Parts: sequence; structure tokens; C-alpha cells
Amino acid sequence: LFFFVMNKKFNLCKTADYIIILAYVFFVALLPFGFSDILRISLYFYAFAIVFDYVVYKRWKQIVFNRESIAYLLMILFFLLSPIHQLFDIPATSYYYWQNEIRISFLIFGLLGILGTTNRVKPYHVAFPMVVISCCIFIYLLIKTAFEWNGVENIWSLFNGIRRSDINSHMMLNLYLNMTIILSLCSFGMLNYKWLRVFFAVGISVCILFVLLSDGRIGIVSCLLVLLFYSLYRTYIKGYYKMIIGVFAVFVCVVGLQVYFNPRISKDLISSDARWQLWEYSYDLSKEHLFIGYGTSTMGKVFVEKAFENEKINNNYIHGVLECPEFKNLPRDNKIIHPHSIFFQILLEHGLIGLFLMILMFVAIACMRVKQNKIYLWLILFVIVVQGCFEHFGSHFYPLMYCWTFLLLDYSTREIEKKDNYLSEIFPSNHPL
Repeated sequence: LFFFVMNKKFNLCKTADYIIILAYVFFVALLPFGFSDILRISLYFYAFAIVFDYVVYKRWKQIVFNRESIAYLLMILFFLLSPIHQLFDIPATSYYYWQNEIRISFLIFGLLGILGTTNRVKPYHVAFPMVVISCCIFIYLLIKTAFEWNGVENIWSLFNGIRRSDINSHMMLNLYLNMTIILSLCSFGMLNYKWLRVFFAVGISVCILFVLLSDGRIGIVSCLLVLLFYSLYRTYIKGYYKMIIGVFAVFVCVVGLQVYFNPRISKDLISSDARWQLWEYSYDLSKEHLFIGYGTSTMGKVFVEKAFENEKINNNYIHGVLECPEFKNLPRDNKIIHPHSIFFQILLEHGLIGLFLMILMFVAIACMRVKQNKIYLWLILFVIVVQGCFEHFGSHFYPLMYCWTFLLLDYSTREIEKKDNYLSEIFPSNHPL
């Protein structure tokens, strides 16, 4: 960027391309650490890069409405559900404002998808820093675990305890790692440079090991299923049908090892999980306003109040949560007492209408024509939907983590600026990055 600014060949379009790639790198590298001041700064820089690119390329002249626009329009409508419903709800609560802040990613990336953005950013531009960050976090945790282990304490619990206190929750980190694996698989097939293919192969292996060592059951299941589906897909398109049996055999072995060694994957723990009571409670509560829901503000208030009155929820969930050191000093509100599922959350807030719109949005995204990126889009959607079944829109599952991937996988395959004669100069097809 400095070179292009200072030398005589300075070109505004080239500068816009490098700025927006740098903004993506800065942004995705900070995602696993959750909301922080530095992440907010990266978002401001990302916003500047988007606006700068939009003005330089005059993208308002390139706006077209196609099948992909329907998906982006549904993302916008999904965000608007809450503000529209609020017009007929009780005065806005802190939960309402918190949810709007979390879900605004649907609005922002939906607008970008319709109004247009760059096609310069490719999956490998973001997969590279994601792999580097994931590997650095893994090495840091291994080193700190080795230094703090006293030879008596359970080393697996110590590893995950350090990860929880120093980095982020297993829900957030495993989602990031699974997305890193998927985007790295996408990048692996796009690049011809041997050293980069080795880099992504090693990075994928480290991320898989990282996920398998975590205490997040949903992240582990999602990772294993992603690898299974991708392996079956590759063996099918290559015509290696006999290898399908081997793929299943490896999958069964890995699952068996997880069940045997991972203390959180056991029949007793799964059957006694408080989520079962929370889902039953959420379903019973939704019957009172099944079609249009309570509204975001009312739902946030009613869900917590009635949860304290429910004996099962009190005994099996609330008392257990209040005893955890990390939740002990938190307010007794929706940040710790929630449906533990985006599907039940939307059903309670906006009824069957809202639930139908959210499912329709995911289906429209899955139907995007993203050419060779189709399988990777489906895998990312699969990971999001699976994790969404067990987590709500909140600090451990916010849309900012994944909404940008829809835009990336869509626009990276589009042909937009055909008249730019420097395209091959700045991003040749065989260039490593």
C-alpha cells in the first residue's frame, strides 16, 4: 500500500483493492477474541475500506437484482423483524437494544450484497490470517498449559480452562476454527503453489486437532461431520467410490476415540443436559403467542421472570449457572438465562412468522449461485445451523462471526470490473496471495 501511494504509478483503484484486503485481514484476525476496542477499530477500518472502494469504483452503477439479491433482502428483512415488532411491544428494554446490536450484521452485509462490493477479496486472503491466528492460539495454549501443569491436575481440563480465561468460550472459538477449516479447504483447491498448499494442509490439521481437544461437543460434532461430508464429496467427484468405505471407517474410529476419551461426551451427561428442560420450557412458553411471538422486549422480560418460577429450570439450570465462578457476578438476565437455540429464540420473539422467515433466509443463502464455492457455502451454513440449534444470538454466537462469509463466497466468484486492464497485474491467477 505504501509503495503504491509513494511511487509514480499510484493508482486509486489499486489502492482501494489493497486497503479492502488489509481491512478483511485485520478484521478476521481479531474475531476469535470476541468484542473488544481493537475489534471495533478494525470494524471502523473495514467500514472505511468498503465506502472508499464503493466510491472509487462507482459501484452504484453496477447494482443488479438477481437470485443472490433475494438472500440479501431476506437478511435485511430478518433484522427488521425486531424493530417493526417493537412498534407494538412494551417500551424498549436493554435486551432489545443488545439484540439489535448483535443482529445488525444481517442488515449491514445484506445491504452490501444488494448495493455491491468488491470481487477482489478471495477466500485464501482471509483463510491465510485465520490459519496463522488459530495456530498461534493453539501454540500459546500448549506452552502455557505445559508451564502451569503440576503433574496432578487433569491436563485436558487445564488446557480448556486457560483457553476459556485467556481467549474465548469453546462455542466462539470452535465456530471460528470450523470456518477456518472450511475456508482453508476452499483455498487449498484454488492455489497451485506447493508451499501454500502445504501451509494450508498443516493449518487444517492443527485446527482439527484444536477442535478435538476442546470441551465443546457441538463444535467437535460439526467438525467431524464437515470432514465426513467434504471427504465423501471429493471421493464422489473424483470417482474414487471404493474409498467411501475407508472414509466411513476413519470417521467411525475418530468418533469412537472421542466418545472414549472426551469426558463431556457421555450418555449420562447428554441426557442430563439442562438444554432439554430449557427447550421444553421454551416450547410451552411459545404456545401463548405461537404465530406472532411476544416481541423482543417482552420475550426478554417474560422468559427470565417465568424461568425463576419454573421448578425444573430453577433446579436443573439456574442454580447450577449461579454457582459457576464465571457467571456468579453477572446480572440474572437474558445473557445467562436464554433458550439456548436461535430457533426457539426467534419462535418466542416473532412466532412462526419469524421462524419461517429465518429458515427461508438460510434456504435462500444455500441457493446462491457461487460456482465452485457452493460446497464450502453449504458447509459453513451447516456449521452455523448446527451450532444455532444449541446457542442463541448472543455473546457466544453473534452473526458478525459468519455473515461476511456469505458475501465473500458470493462476490469472489463474480465478474464485475471487466474493463480493468490491471486486474491480471495485481491479482494474477497463479499468484500465491
